Amino acid sequence: MRRPDERIAEHRGSLLATLPVATFLSYLAIAVVEFAVPFVAVSQLGAGALVVAILGICRFAPQVLLAGLAARVVDAHDQNVGNIPKNLNKQNINTN
Repeated sequence: MRRPDERIAEHRGSLLATLPVATFLSYLAIAVVEFAVPFVAVSQLGAGALVVAILGICRFAPQVLLAGLAARVVDAHDQNVGNIPKNLNKQNINTN
């Protein structure tokens, strides 16, 4: 059986290998959607400049509308719960 620090190192290595690919794919998908929606609106639906501008503004609507709710949810919960795995990980590394 492998020690916990060996498993952590293995997971960390695999994460470092896959994270750049995942980040690239995420940014690529965002860029495709940001290009495709106005392009389809103009080419297929005959939308004008005003409609394309409104589409650009509406892109930020979820963040604007949900920011207050998200802040209240985060404030309502104990934020130290998220730190427990991090603290346990530090203790395992320091004791080995």
